[in-house]
Amino acid sequence: MTLTIVGGWYEELCGEPRWQEFYGPGGRAAAALSGRRAAIRLLTYCPPAFRLKLEYSAKTLGFAVESFGSAGAVTQFKYLHWLRAPQISSGFALPSELPVIKVENAENVIRYGFYEGDAKIQAKRVVYDPQNSEADKIHAFSDNGSVADELSIVCNYSEGSKLSKETDPKRILDVLLQPPNVVAVALKGAWEGVWIATKSKQELIKPTPTVYVHKIGSGDVFTAEFGYGWMILGLDPINAARRASLQAACYCESGSLPIPESGSVAAPRAPLIAKRDDIEKKYDIYLAGPFFNYAQLLVVEEMLNLFHDAGLSVFSPYHDVGFGHVAQIAKQDLEGLRASRIVVACLDGYDPGTVFEVGYARACKIPVLIYSPNLSDVNATMFVGTDCEVVKDFTTAIYRAVWWAKST
Repeated sequence: MTLTIVGGWYEELCGEPRWQEFYGPGGRAAAALSGRRAAIRLLTYCPPAFRLKLEYSAKTLGFAVESFGSAGAVTQFKYLHWLRAPQISSGFALPSELPVIKVENAENVIRYGFYEGDAKIQAKRVVYDPQNSEADKIHAFSDNGSVADELSIVCNYSEGSKLSKETDPKRILDVLLQPPNVVAVALKGAWEGVWIATKSKQELIKPTPTVYVHKIGSGDVFTAEFGYGWMILGLDPINAARRASLQAACYCESGSLPIPESGSVAAPRAPLIAKRDDIEKKYDIYLAGPFFNYAQLLVVEEMLNLFHDAGLSVFSPYHDVGFGHVAQIAKQDLEGLRASRIVVACLDGYDPGTVFEVGYARACKIPVLIYSPNLSDVNATMFVGTDCEVVKDFTTAIYRAVWWAKST
């Protein structure tokens, strides 16, 4: 049995954590599913100067590849960190000058959206992921004349909203399920998990927490594993989505490809919670950290915005108290800390105030997650020894904090 994957092959770079690889949605899906019980075939765009690199990866991992394109550099996605939108650069010709990739009379196809080109599909079963960083390039599967006897759509919330012109997740699912050939829709909701719906059933699949979160490409992997489960393993869409969610978690934890056909995830430690009935917990997170220079303030601002995006209430000393008399500041800060369910501390530069807040929180039996990219094991002794969780990666720190806050 053959599984055809149609999607981009791009260079990916990240500043924090350091990362530089060639994958993209198509390349990552082919790598993730290689060595399985289906022959994997990748169709993608690739300039001639990079084809040897792509072909070497295909030969090493064991999938077939056919590439299209003209002279120029491969498209590059550059991230400050995984939760920031990337900067995109490309040396490709204009999309109108690139050939449309055509797939005809295929059995099973996973089709991703392209940054630089387009693909026209005719197949029995198709999983379509319209992903594109530019909203005006998100199109319905049939817009270019593509057809499928059975179609499953996998998209994130913004893509689903664009395609359906709806904002409520249930309405998005209902609209996208209307065409008679659409058998399932999976709507990726980031922190909430994945809504999976068929004509007769809807379910929310909660995310599987991991110790480390290698976020880049997790959505690509979910789509690939959903397609593999539904089209190759013969699972119904609901069970295919459940399996794909676990497989994506396995990828996030290891950050490596290919993925075992039945991956597993080690259960991370849950925060140690002590119930305090005498103090009302008005905030999900107390955001501790220095804000004495521009770089420190940027980290606090970035964390605050991401926690708000996740739907959490946050007490931030900088935003909620600010500057003033030291005794009054300390009193208000500690009141906010005691009224918070967990503490997230940015320990970069060993700010005495933040260290004090960590110790105070643990004395109050409040869980503490520490984000510190430079904290050595020796200097972490008192934090680790009092059951704080220390994380050196920014994206992982955000995800772990959100999972903690939503579980307490």
